[in-house]
Amino acid sequence: MIPVTVFAGKKVAIFGLGGSGLASASALLAGGADVIGWDDNAESVVKATSAGIPTADLREVDWSRAVRARARARRAAHASGPALVGRRLPARPASR
Repeated sequence: MIPVTVFAGKKVAIFGLGGSGLASASALLAGGADVIGWDDNAESVVKATSAGIPTADLREVDWSRAVRARARARRAAHASGPALVGRRLPARPASR
């Protein structure tokens, strides 16, 4: 398994804990993400929990803290100056 580190320190929800959901959750956990998994099938939830994957009914999770943290990160990035990603390119000169 290759750890997915791009989400390190971030809360990530996994909807569906079948084979690919379990593999994704494991890779995210190994990469340092705060993972919460859920599945409508109770057997899948038990299997994920026994594999060390945190589970919760995602309809009942308080996502407001994650949203506030994301907004703070955006404000901090904006205050530090322009980023290369998302910048507009200069207009092309008119063709002759």
